[in-house]
Amino acid sequence: MTPRTGHQDSEALIIVDENRKVVWMDQGAEALSGRTNSEVAGHDFCYGLFHCEDGGQRLYGEACPGFRGFGQRLTEATGNYSVERSDGTRVPVAAEYRFLQGHDGDHQLGLIRMRRRDREAASPPV
Repeated sequence: MTPRTGHQDSEALIIVDENRKVVWMDQGAEALSGRTNSEVAGHDFCYGLFHCEDGGQRLYGEACPGFRGFGQRLTEATGNYSVERSDGTRVPVAAEYRFLQGHDGDHQLGLIRMRRRDREAASPPV
């Protein structure tokens, strides 16, 4: 994993399959999770990698926007929650999900884009 500094870990891209198994993740996701693409690709589920929470509730099954997106054949979904890094620290993120469908209408892959909410630029005063 290439070390990242400053705000380079503010955005992360993760591709998951229909079971939400990680297929690929970029350096931002590596920095956010604390694990490398080669460690997790094909082995870990996104929920096992990030342990997403919303208000202290773990987002498994229908509580997860990504899970609902695949199940309901949505084209996109969003969510704001916190993720757990490999060192146990929690980071607030805004997530966007995009779903790619195959010719039969079933979802094939999902793209998850996470933005750290603790690194967003403050709005200028009005």
